[in-house]
Amino acid sequence: SSVALGSICQSAISNRLPTGGFTNPKACSQTRHGDSEWWQAQLTSNSAARVTFVQVHQLKGCCKNASKPLLTVTLDGNDCPLRILKLQQRSRQVFFCNRTGQTVRVTSELPNTQLTVCQVQVFAENLADIDADHPLLQLSNCSQLPPSSSATCQKATDGRTRTGCIAVPENGWWEAQTQKASLIKYVRIYSAMTCCQDSAYKFSVSVDGSNCISYSGAYFSARDFLCKRKGRNIRIVNRMQTGQLLLCEVQAFGSRRTPVDYG
Repeated sequence: SSVALGSICQSAISNRLPTGGFTNPKACSQTRHGDSEWWQAQLTSNSAARVTFVQVHQLKGCCKNASKPLLTVTLDGNDCPLRILKLQQRSRQVFFCNRTGQTVRVTSELPNTQLTVCQVQVFAENLADIDADHPLLQLSNCSQLPPSSSATCQKATDGRTRTGCIAVPENGWWEAQTQKASLIKYVRIYSAMTCCQDSAYKFSVSVDGSNCISYSGAYFSARDFLCKRKGRNIRIVNRMQTGQLLLCEVQAFGSRRTPVDYG
């Protein structure tokens, strides 16, 4: 985010919570004056997390006359509503997310205002713990259209969720296979999200030609999609008229089964 008066955005993630609340603005992160000023950070875990809620601390006495919420919080572009609306006048506010993601943004709802964020706390569960009952299925034999070298398409299955992304152009697709036919319960997609993306993603996911996901919505850095299809070949198709679909990592979860189990 933009900062002013020598402030740095890391001040809001210093884990310092003074007794009695924040009274010194120098201990906080402050933006310049402007419309819809924002502060943003990513979770440090290399994998996405299921964020339950976000707690934002501001200067003591900041909001005592507020008639409506002065802040909004989003996770990967999806709104996290204020947990208890009547507490909007408190300097510590809690926003309910209950979704998967990596990028947290706090935005001021006031025009021509300096946003002051003293501390942001994110409460989440690591997806690795949540997935204990859903084995990760190994993906291989990738391909894509337009065609590219195998080294390029494999960037979406190399285990790195933040680097080495591939770009699928309009009406193009990417696909990979599980080691054997499986019941694929859901697909997790890691994408690349920047600060200034304002258009929407639109894509579909199919298993052995059977569509299980049709998504049209905001950009995200990580998201889970329910699938529940039996098969082996997973294909992701970019349905946007203009714009690239960025895939940093694709993961499939489910129960390993042989074709005979399907009847």
